Amino acid sequence: MVIGSVDALLMAKMKKKAQRKRTDILRLHHSEPVPSTSKETTDNLDQSYMSLSIVSASTDSSDNSSSSEFEPSSTTVRRLDMREKRQRVSLDSLALMSDKTGVSDRAAATIASAVLEGAGLVNKCDSSLVVDRNKVRRARKRARSEVQENMKLLKPLESIYFDGRKDTTKIGEIVESKQYVRFAQEEHVVLLQEPGSLYIGHLTPLAGSASCIFFSIIDYLQSHNIDTSSIVAVGCNGTSVNTGHRGGVIRLLEEKLNRPLHWFVCLLHANEIPLRYLISHYDCQASSPSSFTGPIGKHLSDCEKLPVIEFNPIPSETIELDSLELSTDQAYLLQLYRAVASGECSSQLALMKPGKIHLTRLLTTASRILRLYISTESPSSQLLEIVNFIMAVYVPVWFSIKMNPSASNGAKHLFSMITKSRSLSDESRNIVHRVLQNNAFFAHHENLLIAMIHDESPAIREIGYRRIIKARENPVHRNTIRKFQQPKLLFHATAFHLMIDWQNIQLTEPPLTRRVSSEDIMSLIKSKEKPSALPDFPCHTQAVERHIKLVTQASKSVVGAAARNGFIRNQIEGRKNYPSLKNGQVAQPSYSTNSSTPMKPPSRKGLKCKVCQVDNLVEEAMSVLKKPDDSCDSFGRYIATELRELNKNQRVLAKQKISDIICQAQLNKLVDGQHHTVYKPVYYNSGYYTNSTPDYQPSPSSSPSDCSDSNVSYTNM
Repeated sequence: MVIGSVDALLMAKMKKKAQRKRTDILRLHHSEPVPSTSKETTDNLDQSYMSLSIVSASTDSSDNSSSSEFEPSSTTVRRLDMREKRQRVSLDSLALMSDKTGVSDRAAATIASAVLEGAGLVNKCDSSLVVDRNKVRRARKRARSEVQENMKLLKPLESIYFDGRKDTTKIGEIVESKQYVRFAQEEHVVLLQEPGSLYIGHLTPLAGSASCIFFSIIDYLQSHNIDTSSIVAVGCNGTSVNTGHRGGVIRLLEEKLNRPLHWFVCLLHANEIPLRYLISHYDCQASSPSSFTGPIGKHLSDCEKLPVIEFNPIPSETIELDSLELSTDQAYLLQLYRAVASGECSSQLALMKPGKIHLTRLLTTASRILRLYISTESPSSQLLEIVNFIMAVYVPVWFSIKMNPSASNGAKHLFSMITKSRSLSDESRNIVHRVLQNNAFFAHHENLLIAMIHDESPAIREIGYRRIIKARENPVHRNTIRKFQQPKLLFHATAFHLMIDWQNIQLTEPPLTRRVSSEDIMSLIKSKEKPSALPDFPCHTQAVERHIKLVTQASKSVVGAAARNGFIRNQIEGRKNYPSLKNGQVAQPSYSTNSSTPMKPPSRKGLKCKVCQVDNLVEEAMSVLKKPDDSCDSFGRYIATELRELNKNQRVLAKQKISDIICQAQLNKLVDGQHHTVYKPVYYNSGYYTNSTPDYQPSPSSSPSDCSDSNVSYTNM
């Protein structure tokens, strides 16, 4: 028989595992109270005090019988220190907030420990609450897996809004039993449910073509058992990959589901395309996603450094916002718009810095163009043409879409672009009209009918209802999937419902109204009311773009689609359910959310610690700091300072004696001049205490009744 070599690494792991098991067994064994044979002792003394005395006096029976005073062994001290140093506070909240802010495990642990140290809960002698980065890592992993397991849509899936981009993705590879990490470019597509902007998930198609995106969407829905029978609408941007009437993603989805879907193509995207074409026409095309090289574009990168001079105002319509929360870039654009319209720019606005240039969204580019205009002494005609479009069309329509995001207003927003562009020069107007014609998705008669039945005019609503009934009279169009194509726009129209020629179209019913019976439509015509049963879908995909940003961040942080999904859901939950500073006050968390997983209040797991067990360590630390001090607090800090100066053995003895004195005081047996004593338990082989007569002489000031109830052995200090 041949004995092979010993695997040192495996043996070391097995030894560590066995040591952990022994430690856990000892910890559980010593956490249980030791039984007592004296019923009177149990009645007179507090159970927690007895447990403390028993643990502190755990030594050999031979040593106990021969020693005159208690001297704890090194094993007892080591076990007490081990139990004190165990960190038993739940880190679920810290895990969620770490994913929300995107910090690393090491950074999260360092910050949490620093806050606890500043609050006085962690010091050199007491490090039981120090947060370890490995525990943060395990808590984050556990939170991500739990949120994945509990993934559930709150209501039937009525729509799919999607968009995607290429991200630099973290990929793990195993080579010769070793794991390596590399970065590669991957196509990611985000799926959202509207209304409510509920995150469904993200997927990784093989390529950016329409067929690859379509197959990845269908595969994701089927693999997660998501019911598609109630889907009636699809939202996306206006690229040909998504909106092709023959092989686009939406068309392929319609053929797969065997029914027509309502098309909601992003209007914010349609509002920005004319600006991109005007910049390309009057200046030059962009050299990169974040820079221009033309006479105008080369000054945009540092336009905030130019001084503001006197400039000619450009009269524009007044924009009134009703309780609309704006981001920093949106608020900056609005302030510049009002400054250019009034001809006055404040010194504070002149010192503000606009956002970076990015061609995927031209909001910051428009801000920089206006900032360049108020700093140019003699603006060129090309710059004036671009500024006129921004002031007349881009900014008013952009904020109008933000204030009225419902898809029932989509046709009106498109008509507003047409009417506002009439004030431009012939050259600019022709460019804008050509772009709007290619993106006239909301001028399709199905979207026009939805806008008509939601209009304020009863006459227009009745026309819309009757055209829907007329479309139902043609069973051929009702049982087939129509081809969704942009109609020819009538740019001289005087109302939004007159933008197309109704006589030259094949009338079909909107998919949103197919669930409404003809009797209900006739009753709406008679009552002259708006429909109330139709869902309120948005006319833009800005919520999808926000989640794309989360996917981009997750792609650089974690490995694997499941980890990315958990990372993203933790960020969403952290933003919706935990306190945030708003207007100088802390907004309390709301445990009811409209996300895909209803979040419950943080669970209280683990054993009780000497500090109140809470999930939010920072909140607990602040509550301790805000508590007013009294004489007991000052004396307690003095005692703690003195205990830290002692060695381990003397510290245990001092704690024992202090506990004895407090226990006697709680039993109303502490009198002035009394000799304070400690327990000297004597063990039999069975491990129980003796009932020997107490070796105790009461002081003259004490009464005989003070010790009449005690059957536990004492010894004078």
